Amino acid sequence: RVLFLGRQENVESIMNICDIGVLSTFTEGIPNVVMEFMALSKPVIVTNGGGTSELVVDNKTGFLIPKMSPNVLAEKLQELISNEDLRLLFGKKRPLILKKNFNIKHKKISFIY
Repeated sequence: RVLFLGRQENVESIMNICDIGVLSTFTEGIPNVVMEFMALSKPVIVTNGGGTSELVVDNKTGFLIPKMSPNVLAEKLQELISNEDLRLLFGKKRPLILKKNFNIKHKKISFIY
């Protein structure tokens, strides 16, 4: 079941009731919404482009799908919906990637004067 809720203020509460996060777009930098789902241990399906492959390792920590591939998106959604063990596996691995690659200690800051 999919609900289109419009603009919301209580985003974390809404994300917590979701089983799967989906980001279907043409390109992204490193999308915050994917990191937010990861931090909540939710599995995600994302289109491959921009920085999404830095967050999601296909078939290990989630699904990376080709752009403009609604049939592949539907197939991967069905796979996660019907396989609770896979949802839990993807969800457990996600926070580890965030801690390893996207924490404040890992960030390199450069200043140009």
